[in-house]
Amino acid sequence: MHPAFAIDEILEEICRCSDDDALAIMARTSRLLHGSAVAALWKELQGLVPLVKCFPEDACNINSERILHISRPLTPADWVRFLKYSALVTFIVGAGSYADPEVVFLGPEIWQEIQSSKPTPVLFPNLRALDWRRIHLTSTCLPSFLSCVGGNLNKLVIGKYIFPAAAEAALVDTTLQLIVKQFPALREIVIGSSDNAVLGYSPASVSSLSALACALPSLTCFESSEIPLTENAIITLASLTTLRYLSIRLPEGATWARLPSALRGDRPFLNIITLDLVTTTQAYIAFSAAVKPPNIRSLCVCLSDVPPLNLISTLFTSIRHQAPLQTLCGIRICHTEVVGASMETWETSIIRSSDLRPLLDFRHVQAFHISLRCRYALDEAVYADMAKAWPDAEVLLIAEGHSCRHDRLPNIRVLVPFAIHCRYLRDLGIRFDATFGPAPQQGPDGARTNAGKCAWEELLGPLMNISSRCRLETLAVGTSDVPEPQNVAAFLARLFPRLSTIETNEPLINADETRVALWRYVEELLSAFLKIREDEGRRIGEEISIDVSAFQEAIMQPVVDIAVRSAQASLADMVNAALSDGRDAAVRAGEVFPYGLRARLLQAAAPAC
Repeated sequence: MHPAFAIDEILEEICRCSDDDALAIMARTSRLLHGSAVAALWKELQGLVPLVKCFPEDACNINSERILHISRPLTPADWVRFLKYSALVTFIVGAGSYADPEVVFLGPEIWQEIQSSKPTPVLFPNLRALDWRRIHLTSTCLPSFLSCVGGNLNKLVIGKYIFPAAAEAALVDTTLQLIVKQFPALREIVIGSSDNAVLGYSPASVSSLSALACALPSLTCFESSEIPLTENAIITLASLTTLRYLSIRLPEGATWARLPSALRGDRPFLNIITLDLVTTTQAYIAFSAAVKPPNIRSLCVCLSDVPPLNLISTLFTSIRHQAPLQTLCGIRICHTEVVGASMETWETSIIRSSDLRPLLDFRHVQAFHISLRCRYALDEAVYADMAKAWPDAEVLLIAEGHSCRHDRLPNIRVLVPFAIHCRYLRDLGIRFDATFGPAPQQGPDGARTNAGKCAWEELLGPLMNISSRCRLETLAVGTSDVPEPQNVAAFLARLFPRLSTIETNEPLINADETRVALWRYVEELLSAFLKIREDEGRRIGEEISIDVSAFQEAIMQPVVDIAVRSAQASLADMVNAALSDGRDAAVRAGEVFPYGLRARLLQAAAPAC
């Protein structure tokens, strides 16, 4: 075997780049490879099933529903292989999908059996990252599972399903207190799912979570969008220089009066990059006035109430004044499920073009998404101004969802400024009126007006005579109607040469299947246009290659011939000079040219002499 395999760093890198099948072969092939391959195989697990299968075959069985059960009590001898490999586990990051027929899941009683018969208190001494959401054990198993993890854990992800009801507040408190005690070096903690679903919680849970936030001085990521923190806990987080990502639910009624004195002149959240807030409108306005992170690149404001009409303008102005103009490149404004709020309640809030204009001061926006379930009264000018203000944008989703009510949809020509100014755009979401003007008509003298043009070509504006360089691939149209699918497809293909995917957003109930089918037809046409364009590009490339070869033959060869003749003439002149100047000149020529070369040059230059 090559000596390089004896170098640990090289062997570890080979194992890191190998898949599980290759690692299994390596482990069975050589003693030299066995240790590193086995360590790499067990470093990251997709759930606990592989470890449970380390128990003897007569101790486990899998039923017809793909559920793994313990069939007899476990003895100390049964634990040897389990403990050998559990010590190698560094990451437990998730499990497969129930839809996968090859995936096996744990039975509900299996953890109780493991917990009651384990021969050592710590089963995972080297675990660094744990994603509890995918292990598929019940909520009551979490505290006992965490007690089996060593103190080196630095990342913990807990989904909302740990707390199925507000009645289990005691379980929440126990779990949070255990985390503080067991994992003082924790750097990343995620409590609650990212979809911001409404979850019941008790005042004791708020206190326990706040104590957790205050007790972890090395945090780089803290996420708890379900349970709010106290004002003091948020102030403590604001002083952490290690914190990079923060997602929290703001408390109601906080004044933030202690913030300046607590930070002692330092700026809050000095090094934070991503800030996600679940909040009411009034709570965010108060928070934004007191807290202005200097370096955030992404800001998400998720409202948990219906924004009052008189505060909508203040809401957007607060976003403008809280976030830094030079660094912010991602903005998202959305809402949670507001209990008791009907659609009529949401429609009392109206977002106008003037409300959004303060956000245009952010000149480095790469992603913007607004999806508040409000009424929108936007003119076409604000869409054009967005395209001009954000030329580096890659994702723009502007109230395209079916729950967003528009007083009047903009015409399809509203897409033109994005094709002109946003060259790097990949995803665009806008609801629009896809109705074109009348087709060209015959004039009084029988001649067709605007001869040679379709109705949609008149909407291209500056793109009438030039090609678009926009890279858009996906267009989200929401519930936009498409009365002329062929013309719409031709117009979109002209604006966005790479467009291939159309996304609709129909309500779950009473979806318009006809509209969906028409947009699928548009998508098929766009795919056909794209294939034609790619084939045409290949053909042009081949023609250019042929033209280059012809250019070389027609132009370059005469140039080469002229250069050769010029060189021959120069050599002849040098030989003639050597012959006329006598022996010294000949000697000089011999110094310039080796003997054999000189003889050949003299022979070649003989006609010139």
